[in-house]
Amino acid sequence: MSTPAEQRPKRRKVINWGCVLVLGVLLICGGLLSWAIRGIRRARRDFGCVATLPYIGLAMQTYREQHGSFPPAYSAGKDGRPMHSWRVLLLPYMEADQLYEEYSFDEPWNSPNNLALAHNVPVGMLEFHSTYRCPADSEADELHATYLMLVGPGAFSDGSHGRKREEITDGSSNTIMIAERSQSGIHWMEPRDLNVPQMSYRINDPAGYGIRSAHPGLANAVFADGHTDSISENIDPEILKALITIDAGDRGSEFHSMR
Repeated sequence: MSTPAEQRPKRRKVINWGCVLVLGVLLICGGLLSWAIRGIRRARRDFGCVATLPYIGLAMQTYREQHGSFPPAYSAGKDGRPMHSWRVLLLPYMEADQLYEEYSFDEPWNSPNNLALAHNVPVGMLEFHSTYRCPADSEADELHATYLMLVGPGAFSDGSHGRKREEITDGSSNTIMIAERSQSGIHWMEPRDLNVPQMSYRINDPAGYGIRSAHPGLANAVFADGHTDSISENIDPEILKALITIDAGDRGSEFHSMR
């Protein structure tokens, strides 16, 4: 005879602690894996920046060897206004000869013909433009430049004049020629860069215009001798100012002595 349901003994719910332990380990491992992947992606972005800047530095040195001076920040039109960027002038030294040949120097940088090159896949622009953009600067427009020249009186470039190495009396290893500016809003072809007289001499200054990067605590720069270095956002503003000048005979060498 069957036992009424209400008289049957109630079964206890048995917790399988082994399954709980395994599940917990999987969750922890999943979290660690996710964290590790994010770290690897950050490292790849940072490495991409550090790997690209020496390439630009080498191209600048090659240009100087062939022309006797570094490229100017821009070449000017007949009216004296900026017309073409150093980033365009450097193309033949960065394995972008076809793009350089199709670019029209008789027209402004933003003419329909020149702007069309920015999206011309056969010319290779969609692969090339990232050379002037830090991989970590992911929130910027894909055709905007992160790497900008220091321009102004006493800086690496004064505009349309190409500096000779002998003009840099502070020493080429103590003088920044190109630095990061994340989310610059500057098209890579546009003849516009970091305007030194308007700059803050603090890296990643949230309240000022100046050198800024997507890398926590630092920004990368190329020096006039072609080497690349990372500059801490804690650098003394006077030392950063010294690194930006070419002939003040000041404290730029202190940056390297502290490393």
